[in-house]
Amino acid sequence: MRSIFFIFEEQNKDSVASFLDRHCDESWTEGQYKQWNIYKNGDALFYIRDIEPIESLLNDMEEDEKQDVARQNNLQPPLLYSMIDISGRHEGTAEVKALLAQLFSIARGYAMDDFTSHLWSYDEIDKSVSIKGHMFFDYNGWYEEKQKKRNNGIV
Repeated sequence: MRSIFFIFEEQNKDSVASFLDRHCDESWTEGQYKQWNIYKNGDALFYIRDIEPIESLLNDMEEDEKQDVARQNNLQPPLLYSMIDISGRHEGTAEVKALLAQLFSIARGYAMDDFTSHLWSYDEIDKSVSIKGHMFFDYNGWYEEKQKKRNNGIV
């Protein structure tokens, strides 16, 4: 399972939730948290977690990552986010970009992937901008880089 995060201003919460309600199947986790699901060929592709205050995401970050996020952010607080888990059974890159295009069309914000604390704008994602040698959601590239470092005894 890989994850991305969509971070946006609280004033857009109703628009984002309404979009997810219209385009996704709603379900409830064992802990009774709402989530939305998107399927591809009958198999779950995305598990989109309920919208939460940004502080719960920041609490899981290292101090240098928090500072990096704060330095890049130009959104107006309060901020919210939704975590989007992508099933490992699907490559998912094209679908992630398509979903983010829709979310960015209704809410000003950023996306973040599992690999860096960079706050990605839609323009950076759409133009395949490279940060630290990788594009947004470059799961395979980060995996290959880590394997090379392991093989060279670096990690």
